[in-house]
Parts: sequence; structure tokens; C-alpha cells
Amino acid sequence: MDRQRDAGKTRSDFANLRALSTAAPRTKSGRIMRAWPQIQASLSSGRKMHEIWEALQLDGIEMSYGQFRTYVWRIRKRLAQNAETPRRSPAGVAAPNREARHSVVPEPGVSLEEPARDPLANIRREQERKRASGFAYNPVPDDGK
Repeated sequence: MDRQRDAGKTRSDFANLRALSTAAPRTKSGRIMRAWPQIQASLSSGRKMHEIWEALQLDGIEMSYGQFRTYVWRIRKRLAQNAETPRRSPAGVAAPNREARHSVVPEPGVSLEEPARDPLANIRREQERKRASGFAYNPVPDDGK
């Protein structure tokens, strides 16, 4: 196939793209991702990670146990990040991702910003609690001013 001659043409059957989805991945992480539904089912049924790793070894996916655990951790982390529930914007429309949440224009009088953080709030609460209990010792003498 001459790429220069076919540069402006597009094949509508996408045979090469379809072949990619059926071919085995080249990387170890790709192989683990392809086997993820079976790995997750095995974990859900109570199998140990080591048993699953041994089964993958028998299926031809060669890697150390530590590397396998790392791949499983990364996949779980990525899936958890993708599964975050979207927040509701003030207009009541679900924002699809993190960037969209921050680009929402608020209604008048509605603030999307978090309130200012008071670093001494816990100390003030403790002082109020002590005053309410009747014991209000202040180690710093009052100047009477």
C-alpha cells in the first residue's frame, strides 16, 4: 500500500483499528488490563492475589508478584478516580469531570468557593468549652487595659 498515494483517502471499514482490539496487547500492563474483568471476578469471589498471579503465570503473563500487585493497585486507583461521582452545579446539571466542575458559572448570590479556613478554630472552641464549664484559667496575666 502506497501511503503517499492513499494519504487523502480514508477506509470506512477500519479493518486495522478493529484488528488492534482483537490482538493481544504488547505490554504487561495492557495484558493485565485485558484480563482485569477476570481478575476482579476472582478477587470478588475470595481468591488471593497470589493465586491469581500464579494463574496468570500459567496463562503466559510472566511478571514478578510485586509487579503484579503494583499493576492491580494502579488499575484500582485509576478506576476509582474515573468513578468519582460528579458534583451538581448550582443549575442542577451534573458536571462530567473535574475541569467542568470548576468552569460552572454560579447563580447570583451563590458562592462555589470554600469558606476561609480558621487555623485557630480548635483553640477557640476549647476556650469556649472551658469558659462554659466554669474553669477559665488564662496563663497570661491580664494587664487591666
